[in-house]
Amino acid sequence: GIAGEYGKKNTIQFLKTQPLKLKHIYTGKVLASSSIVVGSIFVILIGTALFTAIFNGVGSWNYPIFYYDSAKAVAQANYNGIRVGSIGFHFINLGEWILSACVILLGVALLIVVIGHLFGLLFKQRLAVYVAVTLVCALGYVSVDMLPAALVPFNPFTYFDIPRIVNGELAFLYNSVLVTYGVGIVCLLCATAITVVL
Repeated sequence: GIAGEYGKKNTIQFLKTQPLKLKHIYTGKVLASSSIVVGSIFVILIGTALFTAIFNGVGSWNYPIFYYDSAKAVAQANYNGIRVGSIGFHFINLGEWILSACVILLGVALLIVVIGHLFGLLFKQRLAVYVAVTLVCALGYVSVDMLPAALVPFNPFTYFDIPRIVNGELAFLYNSVLVTYGVGIVCLLCATAITVVL
């Protein structure tokens, strides 16, 4: 990030001498590092899938995964899951679970990269940037439990708990039909865009 640009080989100083606005330099660095993160995640996921397929076979994407439904979803007239008293659940297939988890992972990674670049503008030392990003993410994640249940779906840090989002556990705990991976991606991308604009 920009925090790593201070020192002997600081390309940021060279870029500042060019006819470029600082906003464009920042946006370029965010896009470049985001591309590297997204590419790295894809390489890791594809490599893992290939390694598993070679040594264990492909398996079935239709393997059922337990998905919790919130009480609000169960109370709806058109609910078609399995009811056990006031609790409901249904099954999703493994392929849907994996793809949902990967998409949320990308959204979380992009948000963290952008927060890191924002702090890179404020602090010149990498350690300070790492500590600031860690603190913001930790405090954001802890703050989820302190929010009213109506605001939980709109806090991007809610979606840092990827497995509990993808299997519906957090939607069940907060009794919200909005705590889903679809809303999570929109929330994470909006938070990323707002952070870039800052």
